[in-house]
Amino acid sequence: MLSLGSDRPLGAQLEPDCTVFTLFAPRAARVSVRIYDVPAGPMVLQVNMARHGDGCWEATLPENLHGRF
Repeated sequence: MLSLGSDRPLGAQLEPDCTVFTLFAPRAARVSVRIYDVPAGPMVLQVNMARHGDGCWEATLPENLHGRF
């Protein structure tokens, strides 16, 4: 039986000098995170996430993105 899971914290982890996005999607071929300044505004940044062996994808952006979407 295939066992899927990870102990990594999922979602957006805000740090003083960066934001780490982690998503569990073991069957995905590619994943990206999109950043917006306002909920209905234009996208300001798109970053491809890197795949880890435990089925998680991760992207670290070099700023605290508190208040962005």
